[in-house]
Amino acid sequence: MVGLPVHEYTICGFIKDFHSLFHMEIEYFTEPITFCVIRNYVSGDEVQAILKELEELKPRLQSPENTGTAHDGTGKPKKSNKGLFIDNYMSSAILKINRKLFGEVAWEASKHHWFFKFLKEDVEDSTLVSYYEDGDYYKKHYDTSLITAIHYVWNEPKSFEGGDL
Repeated sequence: MVGLPVHEYTICGFIKDFHSLFHMEIEYFTEPITFCVIRNYVSGDEVQAILKELEELKPRLQSPENTGTAHDGTGKPKKSNKGLFIDNYMSSAILKINRKLFGEVAWEASKHHWFFKFLKEDVEDSTLVSYYEDGDYYKKHYDTSLITAIHYVWNEPKSFEGGDL
């Protein structure tokens, strides 16, 4: 039996409509860094659209060397997974849903901590879809961006372990 998809969104700082905001649960943290965890960020229909798009993108996914990975002291990638930057996919459901961060979520989050006002600024962003199978990983590393947003999506029952930040 396949269960319902689960989703969670985390916004880490260096760290279709307005009514959907009221179903979101946003938990704020300031230690050890400023971040928030958003639950119920997307509707069930949006999760299904994301999962469909991810299946369509799987054949195009690339190795860590092509997706901006961090490297260890020997030059070896710190991650084992596949990914794809999708910013040029104009009909992307993932990009459309991701843009809620810069509207309703930014407005709400900026009321709780000054840091989140940066979500409302006119800044350049990019979206990397990262696909992990059981045994894949991304070792501890530092991002070079001011804000990193991570959206976890999986089908239940969850077929992997891990995924902790």
